[in-house]
Amino acid sequence: KESASNLIMGVDGSYYCNEFIDNRRFLLGLHRPKINEKALNSALSHEDNPSNYQSLLRLKPDSQGFSRAIKYSQTSSVTGRLTVTEGPNILTLKRDHRSVFRSRFKGGSLIQIDLVSLEPRIALVIANKKAPYDIYSNVRDKVLNGEVTRDIAKISTICCLYGISSRRLGSKLPPTLNPRHILSEVRAHFDIPYLESSLRQQAAKSGHIANFYGRLIKSESSHVNHFLQSTGVDVSLLGFKKIVKDCDDHGVDAIPVFVIHDALILDVRQGHERKIKKLLKEGIDIPGMTQKFPVKIEKFV
Repeated sequence: KESASNLIMGVDGSYYCNEFIDNRRFLLGLHRPKINEKALNSALSHEDNPSNYQSLLRLKPDSQGFSRAIKYSQTSSVTGRLTVTEGPNILTLKRDHRSVFRSRFKGGSLIQIDLVSLEPRIALVIANKKAPYDIYSNVRDKVLNGEVTRDIAKISTICCLYGISSRRLGSKLPPTLNPRHILSEVRAHFDIPYLESSLRQQAAKSGHIANFYGRLIKSESSHVNHFLQSTGVDVSLLGFKKIVKDCDDHGVDAIPVFVIHDALILDVRQGHERKIKKLLKEGIDIPGMTQKFPVKIEKFV
């Protein structure tokens, strides 16, 4: 059995203990999902890929129709990005196999709540800039003067945050566009040069960087990418915990069953999905963040 102290020592002991323990408790509080055994047996009979077949086997239900509990690791990756160590590996399960899940409520449903454009939004909030709902359309219109499509604005933003070179960006763009100019404009909009410089100085001084909440990241390169991804992990878990608490406080029957990186999967009683949409209409408040984070709600199955 893992103890909170052992887990914290596994990530260098002294970093953001309160956030880590809160997030750990939330993950340990996830409920086992209900399985549609008929759909599972059908999926097993039609699956030829050995890896996918093994993933499905891990979903075999008990006598009450529930799969094993899922157990996540918060310490197996450089940034704290979640991995599954026990139970059904929802992180790698094929989307086509989601039909093996069913609601525990009569007439209920499984819904997915995604944080919209998580890492670009964090970058803008940290840069003290207003983050609109549709960040990529805003980049297209306000940063690149409407001269590119939204898809190109999205690709350029992702390249900017992940440290991809203008040369590689150019391979994804029409030949009429100047990737160096586009990348320069987008980097300036997200204030990446300043963040990059700050993280480089931090790494030179202490031998590591830390995310927004203080989690230590042993990163020798890709500082901006690692910083944003790690901060995104904490923003997601803190936000999901807030969503579940708000549902409880407002009498909404919504059982948390999975986390898929920046998405929360809830098992919801019939008629309560509408209540959740109303509750989250304006987005959610995240501890430490100065702006609300909008969410997108859709069916999981």
